[in-house]
Amino acid sequence: DLHNVRTLVRGIVGKRISAEIVNSTIPLGSFTSAELEELSQAGTVQALVSTLVTWGVPFGDILRKAVKGRGLEEEILAFEVALDGAYFPWVGESAMSVKGGEDLVEALSAEVDLRNMITLLKLARQGAEADQSMPMIVGGGGLTDRQLAELAAATDLKGALDIVARTRYSVALSGIEIASARQVAGVEREVERLLMRNFSKLFRKDPLGFCTILGYLWRRHAEYTDLRLVAHGLAFGLPMSSVRSQLVNS
Repeated sequence: DLHNVRTLVRGIVGKRISAEIVNSTIPLGSFTSAELEELSQAGTVQALVSTLVTWGVPFGDILRKAVKGRGLEEEILAFEVALDGAYFPWVGESAMSVKGGEDLVEALSAEVDLRNMITLLKLARQGAEADQSMPMIVGGGGLTDRQLAELAAATDLKGALDIVARTRYSVALSGIEIASARQVAGVEREVERLLMRNFSKLFRKDPLGFCTILGYLWRRHAEYTDLRLVAHGLAFGLPMSSVRSQLVNS
């Protein structure tokens, strides 16, 4: 659902026709094909959100408050931050009512941390000030408010990486020379590798429980990421040695 709402918003903002938008969605969420087609014809982000609220989508009301009075057709990033900020806390709270849900919450928390770190590292590389970076933070992660504030205040990539090196993700930076780091993509890949190794081990925790599904999904996510990188490399004629260095399962 999260992916599909993002796709719908981007399609509406990009003035794409309904059929193109629907073809870009994934028919695996709670929305039916007919509902996706109706949403794709919303015309504006505000109309899309109003429909979601009418249908009783759990995080729809939060999104309605986020878009109120804002021209989000020109602020798609702000909408996506609002979407993430509504979705992750909601699904985390829902997961706690399921046996083994704490493992799902931990996985979601790590996903939020990765998103926040990469966003703030990119902003730091651009020299953004804290008041520009703080609104881009999504709640529900494991990084403390102080760590996030320090990352948001960093005005260069090295300074931001020094802060990451003092978090629980420091081991992911062990193979990166912080002093000469220039690419955020390398950091993102190392953190993804760390998370994939950690959560793939859930297979061993409870083979008959929820953990098996989580471990499987993380391994599938790694495969999907690698296939996407290979396809990107082939499309742009990148050296295979460069593509190989970015693979999660390298």
